Amino acid sequence: MAAKKFTRLTGAMQASALEQTEPDRLFGGSRRGMRLVEPRILDIDLNPNQPRRHFDPDVQQRLTDSIEQHGLKQPIGVQMQENGRWLLVFGERRYRACHSLGHNTIQAVVTDGDPLEIALIENLQREDLSAFETADAFAGLMERQGYNRSTLARVVGTTPSVITRLLGLRNLPLMVRREFENKFSHVPKSLLLELVDIGNEQAQRAAWEIIKTGVTVRELRDLRQAGALPGQGTAAESAAGGESDSDQMSEIKPVKPAVDPLLKVTQRLEKLITPYSQDGASLQEEQKARLRALRDVIDRLLA
Repeated sequence: MAAKKFTRLTGAMQASALEQTEPDRLFGGSRRGMRLVEPRILDIDLNPNQPRRHFDPDVQQRLTDSIEQHGLKQPIGVQMQENGRWLLVFGERRYRACHSLGHNTIQAVVTDGDPLEIALIENLQREDLSAFETADAFAGLMERQGYNRSTLARVVGTTPSVITRLLGLRNLPLMVRREFENKFSHVPKSLLLELVDIGNEQAQRAAWEIIKTGVTVRELRDLRQAGALPGQGTAAESAAGGESDSDQMSEIKPVKPAVDPLLKVTQRLEKLITPYSQDGASLQEEQKARLRALRDVIDRLLA
């Protein structure tokens, strides 16, 4: 079957793009159908409300290389603005790749509705946002559309309790987010949500230092259960500081008493640190600062 042709449009012709009859796959329904266009890249404005804030250079380069070799396999999303220019709704990484490759035009699908909502749903379906970016987008939608958590949960296809926990990421100490975005973006969402459940800022900072050593969710929960984090309350108090509905309690699974959670962490730390002391390697200032922070945690435990 021949590939579908995209209509090349410029100037006033863009506003009357040819409507196709296929369903809108983004929303999974039969809205008014999709309009497939191929506007000039220079006629597209970036979306200031784009939910993605961090663009990994390595990931971007791999996408650019792929598009250069195989072509663009998935169109971006755009909307027509009152000034006659296109607004990029989703697909900024694809847009950036095509722009850097010197493409004059790019294949796009014309969307309806709130650009932020559409961009968020598209990225969620692709599991393409960090937990912090998702939380910011949720907060933005609630403010723009007046959604409560139950309504937002229906819009994005999740539960109010998940919305509550993700929004809690916005209340974490700022240094956690900065370090996550700069160097620790590999930390899974499940561990970040454990920080939200802790509730106490002092305990959150201590737990974050431990998370950076590579602990699992189970190991961190064992530490919490053993009361090893400075400033933390009981498990029940931490849970009460979050959601008010019964869903949240089902999110926090009971933890069996830890046999020796500290032993697991110290063994892991010893394995990581020993090579540095044996080789006589000099540490960077950032490494020294993190070790000092860990030493402070240890000193509080031994006090």
